Amino acid sequence: MFEPVREGLPYDSAAPRSTLSGLRDMTAIFADRGIGADAVRLAAATRTDVVVVDCLLLGALRTVRAAGLPTVSLVHTLWSFFAAEARGPIGAIMRIRGIRMRQALESPKLSLVTVRPRRCRPASGTSASSGGTSPSPRRRAPTRRGCWSA
Repeated sequence: MFEPVREGLPYDSAAPRSTLSGLRDMTAIFADRGIGADAVRLAAATRTDVVVVDCLLLGALRTVRAAGLPTVSLVHTLWSFFAAEARGPIGAIMRIRGIRMRQALESPKLSLVTVRPRRCRPASGTSASSGGTSPSPRRRAPTRRGCWSA
């Protein structure tokens, strides 16, 4: 079930921002618990097997886990990125906002990881403008060890 966010902070990704205001606004979204409150409310209203939460929505992840709901984190980048961020300025800002990144990221029992392994090159026919992740309109077939090519 997909429903618009009610309790989460409003955010317009296309709004012009300075670097500082962009950092402030993004970390506010990452730490926001309102999105998690929406997920808890929806899970209580319908039969829910699992709640899938984007790995960047750390406040939501914490809120859903604290409610005791089965939770899966949707991870769309490498763990090494999060390890570096948790130790850097983003991690410091998140700690000020009451979120310990690593603890929140490791709290679900399962993670759905959607990252292409290094040994896989982008398939021909993918969009260069999207970093090589858009599917090719041609039929694709698996090659070695789960890598896909056109």
